[in-house]
Amino acid sequence: MSISAKPLILVVDDQEEDRASLSVILSNEGYPHIEASTAKEALEKAGNHDIALVLLDLGLPDSNGRLIIPQLLQIRPLNIIVVSSTLDMEERLECFSSGADDFITKPYHRRETLARIKRSLGEYEHQRAGIVRCGSLELNADTRQISNGDVRVEIGVK
Repeated sequence: MSISAKPLILVVDDQEEDRASLSVILSNEGYPHIEASTAKEALEKAGNHDIALVLLDLGLPDSNGRLIIPQLLQIRPLNIIVVSSTLDMEERLECFSSGADDFITKPYHRRETLARIKRSLGEYEHQRAGIVRCGSLELNADTRQISNGDVRVEIGVK
């Protein structure tokens, strides 16, 4: 993947209208994406493509989407945003416990959804680059530096 290329997004939803809606949002912003309508198809596509982010509905015909979160994360490092109409707090918490990074409630707002996608992809790119953030501190494992704003400190090799 070149520096200028946008990362690939997998949209997983059994409702064609919902996939189409997310597809429009992603296409308008120039994000490449592929779609899946079942858990099985999502796992296959995640295994066959370099996916950075999964937008995952919970109500899939062959499985609760929450149940495939750990399986997706075993395939490759990626971020997962659950996109669901559920208001059940226990279900949401279980999604986070399973490894989801964020949760968007349907019906979603285009600008909020896009902001969450961009934030999630930024985190994914930092993870791939070996960068970890905690508040204002940033650790770059590749350059072996810790920074806080304009202050940078080199980390020696032990």
